[in-house]
Amino acid sequence: MKHTTIFLLLISSTTPYNILVFCPLFGHSHSTFFGRLADILTEAGHNVTMFTPTIVDEFRNFSYTKLTKDVVYLDPSPKLKAIGDLIAGNSRYWNQEFSLNVIPETSRFFQSLANEQHNVLSENLPLLDELKKKNFDLILFETIFTCAIPLMDYLEIKAFALAHTVAFEASNYYTSYSNPEERIYPLQRLPDASFVFTNSNPYLDFPRATIAKNIQIGGISVSMETRKLGEEWDRILNLRNKNFLIAFGSVILSKDMPFESKVSMARAMKQFPDVTFIWKYEDSDTDKFAEGIQNIHFSKWIPQRELLADARLSAFMTHGGLGSVNEVSCMGKPSIMCPIMGDQMRNTKMLVRHNGSIEISKYDLGNSDLVEEVMRKVLYDESYKIAAQRLSDHLRNQPVSPKDLFLKHTEFAARFGKLSSLDPYSRQMGVLEYFMIDLVLIVTVILVILCLFLYFLLKLVCKMSEKKMKVE
Repeated sequence: MKHTTIFLLLISSTTPYNILVFCPLFGHSHSTFFGRLADILTEAGHNVTMFTPTIVDEFRNFSYTKLTKDVVYLDPSPKLKAIGDLIAGNSRYWNQEFSLNVIPETSRFFQSLANEQHNVLSENLPLLDELKKKNFDLILFETIFTCAIPLMDYLEIKAFALAHTVAFEASNYYTSYSNPEERIYPLQRLPDASFVFTNSNPYLDFPRATIAKNIQIGGISVSMETRKLGEEWDRILNLRNKNFLIAFGSVILSKDMPFESKVSMARAMKQFPDVTFIWKYEDSDTDKFAEGIQNIHFSKWIPQRELLADARLSAFMTHGGLGSVNEVSCMGKPSIMCPIMGDQMRNTKMLVRHNGSIEISKYDLGNSDLVEEVMRKVLYDESYKIAAQRLSDHLRNQPVSPKDLFLKHTEFAARFGKLSSLDPYSRQMGVLEYFMIDLVLIVTVILVILCLFLYFLLKLVCKMSEKKMKVE
């Protein structure tokens, strides 16, 4: 009997599930994150399909999965392609302030993206019918694509989990719908998710209150099994004593940086003849601002993860995208954070507080003296290197790895579906109850009545005292 029980437990823990990972192809870091999730599930023996409809054409050239072979693509409509072209043209943010005023515009943009993606899906029902035959147990998607909900219904998938590529999701995407039905539908359904995976890590992120349904798997897309650098990159790293990597991501491009900032950056790099600066730069106009400077190596593409993992790389300058922040944190390199837009501002503050990184404003890149100063600090002040390596040790030795957290919770969700016991009762409360406004009103009324009572009582006592004095 005992052996039978153990056998049944082993079978139940290794049951393969059919899982659909839905990730429209619109951002390099988003696809890298979801590709890694798909591979972890595939490695564990599950039947994984990655459904990745194209939005931005250039990312179609990348393979985001290594183990997951069942990858389904879908071409965009002309309208969706036009929206995707806007994503690739964010050069205005080099000069534009990214403030709270931009959030409503960003919300509307992502809603138009999700709506048009929904239209493309509804026009390709034969493809969806093929997917339906796979009888998925679970769908995994990001909340900015609310079109995943009707997709889930059409495919008759009973369970779902959410995954955020950002560290903190404030649900801003659901506050500016023009159609009331569009607003109500996702809000009513999204809380039914079995779990919500966030790309945050308790040893890196700001501490905050959370609930059991939120699972922090930050850094899960950073693989420590990096490929060996090619001969050309090996040669470049051996040219000088130190190496400094500069990359601003795949959406905000270095070539779109204001010209005066490029000149300033190059002038600052020239002051470090013993350092090789590897700059991810997407154009060939470098002779206009860096002509004659020998210690800068420009490249349209870089093996960022492999370079960060190499002991010969001394420091990293980046835009503060969460993918880059997780990579530099795990690899233990001192860094300069120059946030451009979106969550990069928060990510920068999050990393700087660990003392291995320095923040510089994008508006200060035109000041070559300041750029030189911060570069010199991260290159030659050992305190930044020590702090960065300490953070790396924390992340590499977590009590429970992000990979295990994700895998076990996803299998649990695929097996049991919606977990009502994890829903906080506060979600059922109205505004008055949630913010305890009703209690505050009651207490306020009681205090006002008590004050009035004391006032009139004191007034009565004073009158009686006056009368007594007159009689005497």
